Amino acid sequence: MSKPVKVHHFPVAGRHSAGLPMSSPRLAFICRALGAACATAFLATQVQAAQFSVLHSFDNTHGATPVGGLALDAAGNLYGTTSDGGAYAYGTLFKMTGRAFKTLHNFRGGKDGATPEGSVMVDAGGNLYGTTSAGGLPDAGTVFTVDPTGRYRKLLALDGAAQGRTIQAGLFKDADGSLYGSATYGGDPVADFGTLFRIDPATNSLATIHTFLGDDGALPMATLILSNGNLRGTGYGGTLFAVAPDGSSYARIAGNNADAIFVAGQTADADGNFWGVAMVGFAGDEGDIYRVDPTGAFSWVYSFDDANLGVGRNPTGTLVLGTDGLLYGTTRLGGAGSCRCGTVFSYDPRTGVHTTLHDFTGRDGFEPWAGLVRDAAGNLYGATKSGGKFGYGTVFSITP
Repeated sequence: MSKPVKVHHFPVAGRHSAGLPMSSPRLAFICRALGAACATAFLATQVQAAQFSVLHSFDNTHGATPVGGLALDAAGNLYGTTSDGGAYAYGTLFKMTGRAFKTLHNFRGGKDGATPEGSVMVDAGGNLYGTTSAGGLPDAGTVFTVDPTGRYRKLLALDGAAQGRTIQAGLFKDADGSLYGSATYGGDPVADFGTLFRIDPATNSLATIHTFLGDDGALPMATLILSNGNLRGTGYGGTLFAVAPDGSSYARIAGNNADAIFVAGQTADADGNFWGVAMVGFAGDEGDIYRVDPTGAFSWVYSFDDANLGVGRNPTGTLVLGTDGLLYGTTRLGGAGSCRCGTVFSYDPRTGVHTTLHDFTGRDGFEPWAGLVRDAAGNLYGATKSGGKFGYGTVFSITP
């Protein structure tokens, strides 16, 4: 059986290049335009010591290149995927209890699925759900589940056409048991900009609830959330959107985001605000944090000026809200030191202060592509795409 071509992460779009730093003159111009707000929106940053630990280094034999987000169950077990490596070199699904590592499934490619890139989720009953970006028939991606006994089961495979193809996001499950997700490509045969879909829990059948045409957004890559009766998500090419679970009332969120690149999802707080990051944003090509307030007003609140401040650049993971009211996230590159391997950071929505909690060194990980997951005690967990003892990525914990 031949191995399918690997899916290319985050296609190039727009005029931005994620590797171009924002110059000091450009930052100065923005600050003059914003006045006093610049001090908190773009320059407020500090460094804080945090307790960091590598829990596991991938060796390729048991998986390599974890790019999807992790999940925690009620007992504190961690679950995740690798997009490469394993017994068949198509990636793995794994479980960690403390530092004890166990492979739950080796993806075989073909009908079984291949190259899982999206975040995994665990429901209240201990059932695990996830996606693969490739595999299935006709090699358009699959949706799978693992029950509490460890039994793996493929729920369905996308058709590669109207349903979409290439699932790079995780799934959201509502109170009725329906699963919601997105395909990065497919849908309209001309536009090829992706779809949003719903999976019926009774029949495991998939229904397309929105097909992207470009003017309404394109290329969804992040896991959806449900808030105030609407699904909310992002599209790669500068789109924030809200849509009813049945696909009605689709709306783009207004804002100065036409040239931004969104690959992370949105995070809701208790006050009705939605927070997120742009891999490339408003202030420069190194990324930004944004907020959408309860009225729908969009604003950029912090710019990652890594070239001048060494705070990290190009965040690609969804933010997580901590027990302390702070937002926590990762940047996949940049930071202090010679490695510039990425960072873990916090952002205080009340003060606008950004704090670097950890700078990756390569030995402890390189390029955290996904966001973090939090336990009840406030400890954070994540994964890096590469680096670690063997160079194939790590799972880490950090206590702010």
